[in-house]
Amino acid sequence: MALPGKLERPILRYGILGGLSHIGREALSRVLKIQLVYRETRQVRGAPYALRSLLVRCESEANDQATLDEYCPDWRDRLRQGNFLICVVDEERMAGFGWGRWQRELGFTYVDSCLGLSQEIFYIYDCYTMDEHRGKGVYQVVLTSLAKVAREHPVYVACRWNNTGSIRGIGKAGFMLDRVFVCFEVMGLRLRFNY
Repeated sequence: MALPGKLERPILRYGILGGLSHIGREALSRVLKIQLVYRETRQVRGAPYALRSLLVRCESEANDQATLDEYCPDWRDRLRQGNFLICVVDEERMAGFGWGRWQRELGFTYVDSCLGLSQEIFYIYDCYTMDEHRGKGVYQVVLTSLAKVAREHPVYVACRWNNTGSIRGIGKAGFMLDRVFVCFEVMGLRLRFNY
C-alpha cells in the first residue's frame, strides 16, 4: 500500500510508531512553538572525535563551495560579517557544517522572543548534516569544534522541541538544557514566556 508523501518519509525514516510520533509532533508544533536553549558543560570542549573539522575564515578556505552554495546560499556574506564556519569532512567530502557568532542576546523569531544578556556569549546556529552522514557523530564534531572557537566565553546552541535528532546530538556533545522559550495563541492572544 502506497502512503501519501507526507506520511511516507517519516515512517520510512523512523518506523511506524516513530514516524507517527514525528508527524504528531510536527502537527502540534504549528500551534505550540517551543525553542530549547542549551549551554555547554565542561565535557564539550574536551571530546575527541575521528572526523576532521576545518575552521573557514574566508571564501578561499572553503573546500566544497558548491555544497555550501546549495545548503547555505548566503555563506559568503556570513563570513564577511565575522561569523565562524566549521566544515566537517569525511573522506575529503563535506559531511556537515555549522555557524557560530558572538552576541549579547538570545533571540528567536520562531517563538517571537528575545532575552538580553549581561555578557557576550558564543552562539552556535544553522548546523546541517548531509543525509548520508547522519548518525555518524557529525553534529557533535560541529558543536565541539565551534565551542573551541569561543575560548573562555559561554557557548549556547538552540533547537526546536520537535527536532529529536538535534536534541540527541546536542546531548551527546555534552550540552545541557538551560532555558525554554514558549509561544502559543489562545483566542487570538499571543502568549510568550521563557523559563
